[in-house]
Amino acid sequence: MFITRDDYKISIAGGLLVVGLTLAAGFTVYSMLKPLIESSLSKGIGVALKSKADFLESQIEEGLTNTYAIATYPYLIQALLQVNAQPGNANAMRDMKREMNSLLLAGFTAITVYDINSNKVIQGGHFSQNQSQKFPMHAHHDSFMIWDDNQLSLHVRKDVLDQNARRIGSIAAETRLPQLTRNLTEIREIGESVELMLCEPLEVGGQEMACLLSKVDGVEFKRLLPLTDGVALPISHALGGKSGIIIEEYRQVPTVAAYTPLGTFGMVLMQDKKEFYAPMIEQIKIIVASLIVLIIIGILLLSWLVLPLMRRLARSEKGARERLKECQCLHGIRRDMERNLQESEFYQKVIARLIQAMQFPEMTSVMIELDDKQFVSDRYNKDSMHRLQARIVVNGEAYGWLRIIYSEDQPFLLPEEQDLIDTVASVLGRWIEREQAKQRIVQMATHDVLTGLPNRYLLQDRLKQVLAHDRRTQEQAAVLFVDLDHFKSINDTLGHAAGDLLLREVAARLNANIRTEDTAARHGGDEFIILLQNITGSQEAKLVAQKILNELIQPFHIHGKELHIGGSIGIAMFPSDGNDVEDLLRSSDIAMYHAKKNGRNNYQFFSPEMNQKMAEKGSVELG
Repeated sequence: MFITRDDYKISIAGGLLVVGLTLAAGFTVYSMLKPLIESSLSKGIGVALKSKADFLESQIEEGLTNTYAIATYPYLIQALLQVNAQPGNANAMRDMKREMNSLLLAGFTAITVYDINSNKVIQGGHFSQNQSQKFPMHAHHDSFMIWDDNQLSLHVRKDVLDQNARRIGSIAAETRLPQLTRNLTEIREIGESVELMLCEPLEVGGQEMACLLSKVDGVEFKRLLPLTDGVALPISHALGGKSGIIIEEYRQVPTVAAYTPLGTFGMVLMQDKKEFYAPMIEQIKIIVASLIVLIIIGILLLSWLVLPLMRRLARSEKGARERLKECQCLHGIRRDMERNLQESEFYQKVIARLIQAMQFPEMTSVMIELDDKQFVSDRYNKDSMHRLQARIVVNGEAYGWLRIIYSEDQPFLLPEEQDLIDTVASVLGRWIEREQAKQRIVQMATHDVLTGLPNRYLLQDRLKQVLAHDRRTQEQAAVLFVDLDHFKSINDTLGHAAGDLLLREVAARLNANIRTEDTAARHGGDEFIILLQNITGSQEAKLVAQKILNELIQPFHIHGKELHIGGSIGIAMFPSDGNDVEDLLRSSDIAMYHAKKNGRNNYQFFSPEMNQKMAEKGSVELG
């Protein structure tokens, strides 16, 4: 068989056609992949910077909130008032030292309390010594961050105000930020050439900046100018209030930089352009190799190779869209975390966002299962076998589950969706931890630390609410002022530890002998207040007072000893014995002193004659 010139021509034309079609297909694939990869890479570095910026803001806000909460502690306010009135007051200094020790154990590294004249009253812990490496934090007066001993610390100073909003002193507290330090220094997973820069002007409107430079090989603190050799650094854009991504030379190396402002701070995440585009270059190498294979294989395999390539492209595009949906889901959840939503509303928003981030939202249902609560979406079927789940961990312990249920069996991208579910479960755990911390702060501000009963500030608030309600409904209320008999002798003989245990037992007995709508509060020392609301008359108050006296004379078993005390109770009725909080507390206090005068272990109702006798006598002293 002879091969003609036409056969050669056909072979050459066919070969050229294969090469042309293959090259056209290759360039088409490259042109379609290039913008997708560039967009994905840009979003990746932008999301990484946004995540670190959000974490920095949340850590600073948490540190400020914790210090501001200390400034509202009733014990601190009371102790400062005593020190201002009597410098060196031993009881006040002891109370402040006890509270300071508990705060140091709770995570603060150093605390200093100043009196009204800004004189140091007491200090605990150790403040950072390297004051030259600090960020001034112009947005927060008397607050700054320090880089010392390879750790970031937050130093906050806050005025302490009394109940009339008058300044009575101040408190300075310093907290280490280990999680923030790790977040800013652990950047190796982003790339080997990555550099993170956090800067703030040393003075408002000034040029010199305090900067923390984090690289793969270490972290250093520097003072820089926004211009280098007449060229503006990327950080100057962030400090100018702008966000974005630019490509320019930095230290004579082409660099991709994402920048964003953070109040008075600016943050920049930079990566060498060569490393930034490495994933795209790897994709180009794959495409070139595919072209060579296609040319070698020939026309007969052309259709078989083009179709898988197109399918791969479609999967890549779909995967990119799924990753974008996941990023939007996580960003939306983190934004909802900052909106102070109600618990049920927050979890329903999480469920809605998570369903939309799934590949097939129309057949997806979600359940968030906590210790004692469940939040579910529509169409939830717990018996379905097609499910993914992740454990919700709070403070290192299992707290619940996040479950995703599919109504049909589909070829899901299970590893990617499982990663998203794990991330959302982790975010929920951090949100729950933060909400629990807020609740603890409120509890400490409104309740007595020793007994757990409402303190005098919460008592006064409840009294105002009850009196306002009873005025409208023309109902009666009663205030019982309970003072323990013989407590001082037990406290002096057996010590404060035994006295504290006795006060806890007394608080438990008081709570056990009142209704759920009534209030038992610690007024201070061995004094307690019982608030009875919505009563029909003095007979009800009399019955409660007698029940309390009967309980108090029962023996207490403390440290293996049987202790006996009693109680003296003064009763003031609303509205006959007082029309506001101060009058009712004063009237019940006077009645209590008359109960003590009449032999202790009894109750007395207030009468106007008692007030007159107290005025005539001037003062009554009872042990």
